[in-house]
Amino acid sequence: MNCVLRAVSLNILFLVCFVLLYRQYNIAGLVTFYVVGIVIVFLSWSLPYRIKLNRLPSITNRRVKPIFVGFTFILFSIVIAYLRGINIFDLLAVFSDREAFVATQDGMGFIFIVYFEIFFGFWLANFFLGKLSIFQLFLIVLLFTVLSFSRAYFFYLLVAYIVNMNFNLRNIIGISVFFILSCSILLLRFNTVDIGILLNNPVVIELFTKYPFVGIARLGVDEPVTLSYYNYFTAWIMPFDFLSFGTLENLFHLDKGSISYSRFVGNSLVDFKELPILSSGELSSFNAFGTLFYPFKFFSYFSFIYLFIVSLLNSLIFKLIGVDKNQAYRVLSFLLIAGILISLFNTLVIIGILLGYYFSLKTSDV
Repeated sequence: MNCVLRAVSLNILFLVCFVLLYRQYNIAGLVTFYVVGIVIVFLSWSLPYRIKLNRLPSITNRRVKPIFVGFTFILFSIVIAYLRGINIFDLLAVFSDREAFVATQDGMGFIFIVYFEIFFGFWLANFFLGKLSIFQLFLIVLLFTVLSFSRAYFFYLLVAYIVNMNFNLRNIIGISVFFILSCSILLLRFNTVDIGILLNNPVVIELFTKYPFVGIARLGVDEPVTLSYYNYFTAWIMPFDFLSFGTLENLFHLDKGSISYSRFVGNSLVDFKELPILSSGELSSFNAFGTLFYPFKFFSYFSFIYLFIVSLLNSLIFKLIGVDKNQAYRVLSFLLIAGILISLFNTLVIIGILLGYYFSLKTSDV
């Protein structure tokens, strides 16, 4: 099974689970939107690789020494740890108040964007290229997890592993280990070491039965927003509006969301919304993320046009800098699988992936 087929299959499984759990609601429109979106992303992403199109002659991919990148990363990590106020000798004290912990990035958005999204995307690309082993990527993910206090990076690791792997017993065991490590972070979040207490916690139960479907449920929620002309413009090249994402806003002390479309969509996700499909139980409203297609909901019937153009532009840039078809399809597969939970089209991870292919690590096998 190739990586794209594997990605599509996991999305189908995701949709089947969603339909089974919430079939009593009118979800036909949401499921249709999701299915059509998957088809459009695949077609638009593969289009540049189906036509004769040479790479840009002026662009030559660079190779960088791992020791230089590694030193920069470690130094950057120390800066992030300092800004976050992390005491390595008392990590549990930091994790005990997650809201305050995450809030430490306020006012320093660009620094955190470069580290937690762009730099992470760089490591992902080098893993896809075979320049990093899964163990090396695991150590990097562990550091990102501690500094961000988020299970998202273990999820990214799991997705990257699924995209790259062949199905065998060893890899299945590896997936299980990553899943267990990801779930174990919940022990810290809920300040307990008793797995029994954790499994009987109604909030934790809902995290696994509701949380994965937040994004697709929000596609059906009426969320009126006012987009500026600049937002419309940057939406066409999303997420390559990174030059304004955080940079101009921090320089001119502008409010979040007033310049970049990506920042605007991200800011809208921060607002708690009542989600009718998920309104029962301990947790009634969610924020934090959406599915792969969440940002495009603001364009109503034109969403699929925007989706096609944005995905096409992303793939076209990969093609023009010389990323081959197999590697481009790995990126596509990663986007499709990660998009089940996290909308990568309104983050900058893909920028880091692009840079990782262009400035790949110089290893002995190259």
